[in-house]
Amino acid sequence: MLEDQNWVRRLAACETMGGAQEICSDKTGTLTKNRMTVQAYWNGTKLVEWDGDALVTNELPGAYQQLLADSIAVNSTGDLAHKQIVIKDGKGTTKDIIEPVGNPTECALLQYLEKLQIKYKPIRSSYDSRIVHKMPFTSDRKMMTTIVKHPDDPNKLRLFCKGASERVLRLCSQMVSASGQLVAIDNRAIGQIERDIIQNLASQALRTICIAYRDFDINEVHDLNEGDQKTGLLRVEHDMVCLGI
Repeated sequence: MLEDQNWVRRLAACETMGGAQEICSDKTGTLTKNRMTVQAYWNGTKLVEWDGDALVTNELPGAYQQLLADSIAVNSTGDLAHKQIVIKDGKGTTKDIIEPVGNPTECALLQYLEKLQIKYKPIRSSYDSRIVHKMPFTSDRKMMTTIVKHPDDPNKLRLFCKGASERVLRLCSQMVSASGQLVAIDNRAIGQIERDIIQNLASQALRTICIAYRDFDINEVHDLNEGDQKTGLLRVEHDMVCLGI
């Protein structure tokens, strides 16, 4: 039993467990690994799904691919620790593993970037001095926002947002087309996306996250903390561009 990693403190417990008909257990960390992975991506026009070690892609137009990477890398509190472990095979064989540090959902998105062959740490470092405001995720807001200085226009700021898709998508007024153009979306189009994409993914027991961004004038608000107390939304969290789900 020790070889099977079954630690028994009292031998009599084996007889008790042998007569058990139902066992109630905490699922996380017991039956699962408490780790998440990105299984599908909707880029605004197409739903791309994959499984296991299949090639990961999202078919997002080039310029918006970089925006997606910036958003995931910067608007996050997660991290990935790369470690080497020794396999007990008597040969001293080592194996590289990735140890998620922080929220499992955020770490899954960072791992998704790495599967796209995009390194998130250099992106995050390049934004260190450009972050002007952060609004962390809360259960009430169901979203997280980071505002940074615009990389090309000193008179503008850029907002990165991610969160529950049914929440963030309703704050978007545009999405990216297959040709890389921004197209307007209204409540009717958003409702269609919710039915065709979000509900479809949710029916597969997948957690859906919407990622969006917005560029706005630096003088649009005097205080970036200004917001609606009832909804918990900042004044600048509207008219965003949906980068995908």
